[in-house]
Amino acid sequence: MEIDSVSPWKRKSRGALKASDMDIDTKRAALKASPSVVSVVSYKGGKMMLPGSGTIIDCEEVNGTYTSTILTSTALLRSSPESNTLQDDMKVNVYLADGKSFEGHVSAHDFYLNIATISITSDVALPTACLKLLDDSMSLYPSDCNSNYFKLGPGDTVIAIGRSCDKTHELRVNPGKFRESRQPCLGMELTNLYAASIGKLEKIISKFSTSKGVLVDEVIKGSPAEKAGILYGDVIVQCGKKEVQSFLEFYDIIWEKVRETVEVGVIRESSAARLILKVFVDETSSDEANSWPVPKTYEASVKRIQHG
Repeated sequence: MEIDSVSPWKRKSRGALKASDMDIDTKRAALKASPSVVSVVSYKGGKMMLPGSGTIIDCEEVNGTYTSTILTSTALLRSSPESNTLQDDMKVNVYLADGKSFEGHVSAHDFYLNIATISITSDVALPTACLKLLDDSMSLYPSDCNSNYFKLGPGDTVIAIGRSCDKTHELRVNPGKFRESRQPCLGMELTNLYAASIGKLEKIISKFSTSKGVLVDEVIKGSPAEKAGILYGDVIVQCGKKEVQSFLEFYDIIWEKVRETVEVGVIRESSAARLILKVFVDETSSDEANSWPVPKTYEASVKRIQHG
């Protein structure tokens, strides 16, 4: 990463829409979230390394002093784009919408997930974002592709919000579509293996020495999954040439494989070795979403995974 000698007050933010280009709903959503959105800038030797944005997700009071936690990207902290180490002698400043600045301290970071938290202290409570849980046990059944907690599904409008690092600290807004590509349809309900019963986990771990994968909770009759030979209780551990450890990893891969046939690696209690099955990733359009009858037990089978 090259060290940028340009003053943070002279750098221009790019790509955000002008207010005149936004519809009223976008403006309302952005303004509702804006109080918790801050500008985050990393420095080394008095020179700016990289500007970015963050969101205040927590604010706690102890003896009259408030400690706020800001969620941001590790891109601000890397010693180089390819490195997974923190930059030495780095300083992080946090700027609120009114221009007030605070010295930040890196409290946690994960380069793999590209997330970091920055802590700042203040004399007053700072506004925090209203967050909701995202259930990582989603159904791939066409009529129920939305998250049960966050209620976010393909085609929904999402808004990226940041704050400029120049002296205006202006809000930057970019609306878009969530996963605006073709919607895959496999016709099975999945959840992470760790959500299985203790008995199921014991059998899988003792036989295959793994506790990670995607558990098949239900297979819809006549679906691509059933035609491929996938059964209830199977554990998917591979998709294409990649090992998968969670539902979201599996979902991310098949999203790019719509209208293609992919090899899926499955472990099954009744089989001594991993099975390789070929499944066609069908495409679901909005007018096809309810083309299959919903089984009577389907609604009751939807799992909600809570992390306590």
